[in-house]
Amino acid sequence: MLKTQMRNPFLVINGVDARTGGYLGPSLRITDAARLARGMSLIEDDIGEPNGRNILADGERMLGPMEGVRADDLASAGWAVIFPHTERGSKAWRWQKEVYGAVEPLLKYRRDQATREHENLYREFLGANGYRIGETRQNFWGRMRVGHGPANPRKLPYYVMLVASPQEIPYQLQYQLDVEHAVGRIHFDTLDEYAQYAQNVIEAETNPQPGPRRAGFFAVENPDDIATHLSRKYLVEPLCETVHTHRRKLKHWQIEHALAGAATRDRLAQYLGADGPQLLFAACHGLGFPVGDSRLLDEQGALVCQDWRGPKSGAPPRDSYFAAEDLDPDADLRGRISCFYACHGTGTPKYDEIGAKRQQLPEAVAIAPHAFVSRLPQRMLGRKRGALAVIGHVNRVLASSFLRADHRNPGQFESSTECFESAVLALLAGRPVGYATEYFHRRYAALAAALLYETDECRPRARHSATRDEDMARMWANMTDARNYVIVGDPAVRLQKPGGGSPHRQSPNIGAGTGAGAGAGTSTGTDDPLQQFAEMQPLDPFEPPRDRDGDDSGEESPRDVKSPLELAPHQLWHETANMAMQALHTAMCSVTELDISTHTADTPAASPARSAHTRYSLSGDTKTSVPVYADGTIDEVLWRIHAQVVAQAMEHRRWLLDLVLERDPPNEVATENPNKLPEKQR
Repeated sequence: MLKTQMRNPFLVINGVDARTGGYLGPSLRITDAARLARGMSLIEDDIGEPNGRNILADGERMLGPMEGVRADDLASAGWAVIFPHTERGSKAWRWQKEVYGAVEPLLKYRRDQATREHENLYREFLGANGYRIGETRQNFWGRMRVGHGPANPRKLPYYVMLVASPQEIPYQLQYQLDVEHAVGRIHFDTLDEYAQYAQNVIEAETNPQPGPRRAGFFAVENPDDIATHLSRKYLVEPLCETVHTHRRKLKHWQIEHALAGAATRDRLAQYLGADGPQLLFAACHGLGFPVGDSRLLDEQGALVCQDWRGPKSGAPPRDSYFAAEDLDPDADLRGRISCFYACHGTGTPKYDEIGAKRQQLPEAVAIAPHAFVSRLPQRMLGRKRGALAVIGHVNRVLASSFLRADHRNPGQFESSTECFESAVLALLAGRPVGYATEYFHRRYAALAAALLYETDECRPRARHSATRDEDMARMWANMTDARNYVIVGDPAVRLQKPGGGSPHRQSPNIGAGTGAGAGAGTSTGTDDPLQQFAEMQPLDPFEPPRDRDGDDSGEESPRDVKSPLELAPHQLWHETANMAMQALHTAMCSVTELDISTHTADTPAASPARSAHTRYSLSGDTKTSVPVYADGTIDEVLWRIHAQVVAQAMEHRRWLLDLVLERDPPNEVATENPNKLPEKQR
């Protein structure tokens, strides 16, 4: 285990000021960081929740998908896409419709994979049903009827891709969704970039590039710079050692590295060029600019290389860092995933979430005109033959977050890179990128729960000694650092084996899009809801009602059920008896209860925007919910359709009840029109 001695009680913040060459923010003293940890609720985040205090609900500790779900298989874990809320007919709605059309091939491809076993494991949230500005995770999930706890794919799939800028769907919501789900984000400036990324993913999964598998580790150590010294020696070197110890399991991978003096800008250009590895892990400073600087949106988060001579040399010259415009336009990046341990590696929030100024000012400090995705990962993904995903940090990185105190030797610290090691090994093993980053989110939730306990006002407080301040500060640093790792790209992408085809063994179904809303199901070709209702096929009154969110009975999937020919005689008898009892139970439930929902949605796969619901039981209890618009007015068209459906269902239910209660039903029942009942039965 690598160890170091830290003589000064501070937390080192990564990132270089492009104007001066100094750090983006002052190092945090242990006592200051401890005060930040104890006062986490003083400044609210972008969506109105105390930063970190409400991460976990009462008793909520389980993360990732629920028991029995195969987290690395879309057919079990599911896949969903979330767009921002738009009003039909608005400019934003028209743009969203075009974006939907651009990424529609990817949506169809993921739908085919996610619905291989269960139809409801693919979800779309868009238009009036998309995320609304100002909603918290609790508000959004409540509107979608999704509860807290481990991810239930039949309620909300485990893999979730946000198609929105951080202004439309804030980073704070992404952090919170990431606690229980595998979340990624794509946001581009042009429709061509959206369409190109969709094509890149499908091509990479269906036609992997030939050649050896390579993983590269790139670690800068600038002169007179403690931040890059720590990341090179106590983060990247242990990662390389871990991968080396697993070389037998990773025999198909070639491992290479460029550390310290070898981590030049030219070498990074090779890694991010035509001759680059499939997996790149880069640790260095990320460049930062002040608000108002013309370079902020294009070069924020650019990777500062070994060519910079350190803080004492002044501002990094242009030829010492790698920005989006330095990418080779002809390079083939298909099938690649990169991890950037650097400030603003994947994005920048509008307000500072880490700096020491938060303890001095009553309001958050703006560090950008608005939240945005860093340009380098955008250009890597949204280009012809582009990459699959980039994992990186939003805001600044705390360079000491991969160290932990060595309690056996006061004043010393040791390397703590388990999350990084687990994520890298998972990626090399071919796990989805969202699955691989789950280790960071588990660490975030665990540390948030620990800090919540430490700052509980009702808990008897112990004396806050210097050692206790140190523990609090490092818990806060590690929690903040783990929280801010996000994925730019589809969270279900993964590193492919050469010639291995899609990991889900599913051929893509790519067809010409018909605009936003094209999806599974039958389209009537008319916008009139009453006409659509008239053209619908009548429901079978003998078909047992199915829950909208799917069958949660926990029954085995069809591929796990044995054929009757495989059963012994006594097993076959029991199986037949069980099936008969289940059929009788279903029939009785169908007779004694009536549960009808009618809803509208932008696409057949999307969740309902408005719904009407009626529940009637044999005892006479009746519950009805009326569909309303956002302004409170009733959706009369939907309500009229719902009333017709309920009336038809009531007639069929009365007829079915007569069949159950009468031993010999009259012949008049078997008429050509089952809706017209004999007078004596009425």
